[in-house]
Amino acid sequence: DGTRVVFGDRSGDVIAPLIRAFQTAGVQPRLLPTPEDPAGGDLIAVGTRRDRAVDRLCRERGLDVSADYPGPEGYVIDIAPDGVVVAGSDSAGAFYGALTLAQMIEKGRSPAVEGVTIYDRPDLRMRTLFTMRNLLVDKNVDDAVALIRRATDCKMNRLFLSDFKFWILDEMAKRYFDNVERVRSATRKGFME
Repeated sequence: DGTRVVFGDRSGDVIAPLIRAFQTAGVQPRLLPTPEDPAGGDLIAVGTRRDRAVDRLCRERGLDVSADYPGPEGYVIDIAPDGVVVAGSDSAGAFYGALTLAQMIEKGRSPAVEGVTIYDRPDLRMRTLFTMRNLLVDKNVDDAVALIRRATDCKMNRLFLSDFKFWILDEMAKRYFDNVERVRSATRKGFME
């Protein structure tokens, strides 16, 4: 397919849901770092106003996106004949915008629909997942990582994890800390704290 996904800020984390959606739909997009000239159809530009392509397209289309508007973790999705712009107020906003576009693709609402502009931001600053896990057990860590991915798809941004071993960290084996790092890595990829 000729679809080009142009990315900037924290590229791998931000565009991951969008790439998964395309692959599920049987499309293999071409991934390009932010180019000087983002012109041309079949283009999806994802990032923040710090990214040249996103900034240029926002200016050309008159899209109001800044750190203050739509606000923290907010984004705009603009679908036009010359391509799609996903511009976040910040990196998390770009991620949530890409996630929303991915959900539209997965539900069969093609980004080929033109003339649509979506401004969105979370109503709640903190959207928290609470879970209790024994992180010495690899299966529990696998389950936690899967749960974090599902929570990310629901745009949750905080993880509260309880494990009684936090009180005896000086007695824990290296495997425990490796498992903690796996959980931390999953939260970072999903813009969770």
